[in-house]
Amino acid sequence: MTKSSHLENIQTMEWYFNELVSALKWLEQAFLKRKELQPEYKKLMKYYESNQRQKDYDDTNSWKLKPIWPHGILSEDAIYDFDSDQRKLLTEIKKSISKFLK
Repeated sequence: MTKSSHLENIQTMEWYFNELVSALKWLEQAFLKRKELQPEYKKLMKYYESNQRQKDYDDTNSWKLKPIWPHGILSEDAIYDFDSDQRKLLTEIKKSISKFLK
């Protein structure tokens, strides 16, 4: 290898390392935040499955003027899609973990 190819190789590996360190830090922060929000997730899913969500939805739709505040949470699709996306991601993470630990 020439001096310039060694330098290029070292720079490339340094970039890989820095990117992986950054990704690991981001992943750790995201994991801790999601872990911290677990009680809220349970409350959200309980609300999603409750009669109260349907009552809130029906009451909002019966108003002549729609609320001006965000109320997308009343959509069944939004919560269902979120939960499905989360489950898919966790499944992918689980698969990746088993590969990393081999």
